Amino acid sequence: MEIFSVLVADESPVYRKMFARSVTGINKNAPLTFVGSSDETIALVCRCSYDIIVIDAEISGSGLVSLVREIKRVQPDTYILITERPSSTNSGLFNKVLAAGADECMTKPLYDNYNDNLIIIRQKIRDIVKAIGKYSPKAITTAGSKGKETLSVPEKMSDNSDNKLPFAPDIILIAASTGGPSALEFIITDLPSTLPVPILIIQHMPEHFIDTMAKNMDRKSKLKVKVAVDGEIVAPGTVYIAPGGVHTRLGIRKKITIDDSPPIGGLRPAADMLFESAAEAMSVKNALVIILTGMGSDGCEGVAKLKHKKDCFCIVQSEQTCVVYGMPRVVEEAGLADKVLDLDQISSLIESIGGMDKRAK
Repeated sequence: MEIFSVLVADESPVYRKMFARSVTGINKNAPLTFVGSSDETIALVCRCSYDIIVIDAEISGSGLVSLVREIKRVQPDTYILITERPSSTNSGLFNKVLAAGADECMTKPLYDNYNDNLIIIRQKIRDIVKAIGKYSPKAITTAGSKGKETLSVPEKMSDNSDNKLPFAPDIILIAASTGGPSALEFIITDLPSTLPVPILIIQHMPEHFIDTMAKNMDRKSKLKVKVAVDGEIVAPGTVYIAPGGVHTRLGIRKKITIDDSPPIGGLRPAADMLFESAAEAMSVKNALVIILTGMGSDGCEGVAKLKHKKDCFCIVQSEQTCVVYGMPRVVEEAGLADKVLDLDQISSLIESIGGMDKRAK
């Protein structure tokens, strides 16, 4: 494992300790520095090089947006993670910091159990270390993993050169993380209003960012885009984005269920939770699953279960168009991807459902 360096700009002793334990738990020799203001952050960035910089959104000193811009100017390859309190309402601010160059935003875990919080932070740091190429993970297994149900996954479907699906899906399920908002906007805003199936999206982002993202996409899209609500039944021509901080499931008559059960792999919402619920739902017959840019392996187990129990066609975003080729890579290496496509090819394939045509936009 390569050495990686981390700078944490956070005044909270509790979260400093959790980040310290997370970093040293991955590599005990990793240099780790703590600061309590944006001015201290800039001073260190101008003198030292860091692979990862974690910044509390409420850090004192100069503005967060200008801080991110200055870090990217001095160290353009540094991975910047912005953290926020669960009660934050700074959705507009997060849009600005992402545009300024921040790589990801996450909500600070705030569970009663300290270890639950630590697990989430440790998994996030591990995913970032993998994404920047400083960590060589063990081989990732899905079907047949130790302690999990062994699944018999159907043989991979043949690659269709005409870029069409082998069946008409009755639902589209999408998972995305780092880099997902722009990828989702590219795909969703390119689709016609005649889409004959609903789309459900898991995007790993803070709760209030999800609200803003849904409103922005709804303004730009021919489809209706909204945050999923507990108890509603999904409808064709509508895009539902899972709310942040809770899990989203799919049940009878394609009814959405929202719950606050524990995170899966440090994630809530988790694509695995949605996909696995769809695999068990009698209302789902044929599913199109799309795995977009992002860190980690969320969605892989769920795809395996969908392929075991339903007709499921899985598309993963191509490495050259991903911000982070993590989630798609894991699915592809597990042998669960039926197609690897660029973003524009993904939207074109979706448009083939039910004989749709771009002229219907």
